Amino acid sequence: MEEDVRFHGHSYWRRSHQLPGIYWCSKHDQALHYVTQENPFSRFPATWLEESCEQFCPEWVSALLSSKYIQRYASICNDLLMSDKPVNTFSVQRALRAVAVTRGIPKPVEVHSQDLYNYVQAKADEKWLRRVLTKDDLHADDGTVSLGLSVPSLAAIFAALFDSADEAVNAILQSEQRFPKRDKSSPVFEASVLREAYMAAKGNHVTVAAMLGVTRKCIATQLKPLGLPPIGTQDHGKALAVIALVVRGEVSLEQACRQHALDLDYMRKRIETALTPLTEVLAELQANPVEKTGRWPVGQRTGARVEALRSSMLNPRKRREVSVVGRV
Repeated sequence: MEEDVRFHGHSYWRRSHQLPGIYWCSKHDQALHYVTQENPFSRFPATWLEESCEQFCPEWVSALLSSKYIQRYASICNDLLMSDKPVNTFSVQRALRAVAVTRGIPKPVEVHSQDLYNYVQAKADEKWLRRVLTKDDLHADDGTVSLGLSVPSLAAIFAALFDSADEAVNAILQSEQRFPKRDKSSPVFEASVLREAYMAAKGNHVTVAAMLGVTRKCIATQLKPLGLPPIGTQDHGKALAVIALVVRGEVSLEQACRQHALDLDYMRKRIETALTPLTEVLAELQANPVEKTGRWPVGQRTGARVEALRSSMLNPRKRREVSVVGRV
């Protein structure tokens, strides 16, 4: 700070000192001071240093400086500060998953992965790591802590996954080229394509999304109207047995789930999704009742509509011909 005053005529706030987890001056390797008053940036740092500020524990900071992992984290953050464009968290997450698999982390589909957090925690000081994470990074609903989407959180992960800060920074900065962000206008697939992919993926929405090259959210919004919920690979037979028991009226849904070791909420949501097509049709029929005469609603039996329906269906004779040709 004295050097800043001599060179610039006054002290100033350094961005690199405000980064989460940075509690030392990288030039002098000394513990930084911090201000607990409101609006700290309304005054020069030298003013606070003379009046009211506290210093981070020098012993603790010294222990942090001895950690190669934390030094990598600091280098990654400083390099990202010098970047001329913001970090694309979507692309970085995809790059992260690709690297995490090579490190033996099982199926890091989401950044909110306890396995991923445990991997980082094994390399970091626990007190330091919890200070690096923001409120959005902390998920205490189940008593655990997971890693969220903030840039410091991603930097903490990459510092653990790579042995070199340069390799980690290159992986982050090149992620947008390797994994470009998809256009917000997601493609719409035909129902037959979705059903075929759903069967090939054995009901796994993540696999369907990967097969079709879109996000899981995009796939979920298109599979739901078709009544195709996400089903775990090991749950096919159990889900079928539960539905059979409930439909036959033998037991309640709760009893059937307990009998076949399936979560009640899990099964209820999947049944609701499966009934979505029928529910929507019934709701439309109730909202727009029609007077029926014979087999066709009154007012809709027009030549154009009948012809359109006929042309959309294969002629029975042609269907037989196609069937025969298919067998030859």
